[in-house]
Amino acid sequence: MQDEKIIKKESNLIYDNGKLFGKKKGSLVLTQNEIYFLCLSKKIFNIPLKNITNVRAKKGVMAGYDFLDISYNEEGKNRTKTIERRSYVNGLVLGHLDKIAEPFFRSWEKIIEDARLGKDNKSGSNYDEIEKLADMKNRGIITEEEFQTKKKQLLGI
Repeated sequence: MQDEKIIKKESNLIYDNGKLFGKKKGSLVLTQNEIYFLCLSKKIFNIPLKNITNVRAKKGVMAGYDFLDISYNEEGKNRTKTIERRSYVNGLVLGHLDKIAEPFFRSWEKIIEDARLGKDNKSGSNYDEIEKLADMKNRGIITEEEFQTKKKQLLGI
């Protein structure tokens, strides 16, 4: 199979396969046909988009933890892979817990769903821009109002 166009890639993420010493740090990669986790240039797992049944971004119980659950069907069995992102937010030190309310992986939900349904995601680069703006908002560089205004502009709503 020839190289596929990468729709989205995120580095410095963690995948835990549940085994002793099973935590791997690497990149989550979405292409037109699959999503996979890459660690040291090796695919740790890959899931064909046609097998994905659900994608859910969520915040962890502890601040600074974000998760992406990817549910899929494999040989008639329902399975889930969970990707984790850890970040240490300055807002905690400053007491601004409201700055970290939005799950980090929220944009992944939509972009994976669009890829699953074969939608041409012309605004894919806008999701990266929104993530950068969300990071700026979380660090207190821009306000919630500024973030929402720019987000709506980028999404065309």
